[in-house]
Amino acid sequence: MTVLYQSDKYTKVESFLKTLEINKHYNIGDIVETILQIQNFKSKTLKNFGHADPKAFDPTTDKYLKDLWVDLTYQRAILLTKIVRKITKQGESSPTGAGFNDAACGRVDTALRPSGTDFVWDGLRRCIKAGLCGRDYVSVTTTNHKPHFQDIDCQRAEALWFKIRNSDFESMKPEEVWRSQVVYGDEDALRILTLLKNANLNLEQQNPNGIQLGGFAELRDNFLKGHLDTDDIIDSSMMIQRVYKQPTVSVYLLCGLAHLITHHPANQEIEDALVEWVKINSQQKSLTSKSLKNKTTPSIAYYIATRVLKNTEGLAAKLGLDDEEIDMVENS
Repeated sequence: MTVLYQSDKYTKVESFLKTLEINKHYNIGDIVETILQIQNFKSKTLKNFGHADPKAFDPTTDKYLKDLWVDLTYQRAILLTKIVRKITKQGESSPTGAGFNDAACGRVDTALRPSGTDFVWDGLRRCIKAGLCGRDYVSVTTTNHKPHFQDIDCQRAEALWFKIRNSDFESMKPEEVWRSQVVYGDEDALRILTLLKNANLNLEQQNPNGIQLGGFAELRDNFLKGHLDTDDIIDSSMMIQRVYKQPTVSVYLLCGLAHLITHHPANQEIEDALVEWVKINSQQKSLTSKSLKNKTTPSIAYYIATRVLKNTEGLAAKLGLDDEEIDMVENS
């Protein structure tokens, strides 16, 4: 097995794993070895882990971690601190003190591709937990892909299984669901990906050269329901990036500003006013913190119109808030 990143510092390894490149395959044994090289992890953290329950290797049901791979095209990011907490919690609650319990963890699901490589499509975190608790193998259920499948066909199938298993039966972030949908070719997900690329925005490493989008659901809902126009979203994104010059674009500001542009297509006027606003209020949340929960996008548009553009007459009335909602924004 090979260490993927040479460092004995926890924070550096944690950051490396969290930002592993998508569209690449990684050996799970190598991921475990990369974690185990951390100096204070070996001397301190491992002592707090329960062991793995004793179990002899069964060649009919078990596979070694060094023989298993993960395709990060559709998988969740590897969050080391979250995995460590789960192991510690399980060890504390287990009658035997086991940090990895076979009965509780069940079988890991793998898919054997025609190339002969075995990919974990559900159970990556369980594999890492097993490795950190001293177990170099896990029990698996393996599905064989069709012999004529190309790698992209295998990815799409695994991504769909992953989405069904995880989003339907346990909590996944909306952007994590979207990422798996992109891989298996969901039409709406691909429309959003095209929008993000045109708006120079990155989400779940799907457009890594873009600026990070902070949040997702607000954009997804507004865009797919036709509440916001594509060009207005793109204009809003580029304006925010020019004015704020920050590493992240707030999804709430993105949608609120796009809504304003829809009803007041005077982009230069808006941008000039925002430049002046940012001289005093440098954070994006200065325009989003007073939003209404059930009218997030129009209430942010209203706030920009009245505070930044200082338009309290005709424009504000077009943005979709009734008198009571306007009072709530004004008095929040």
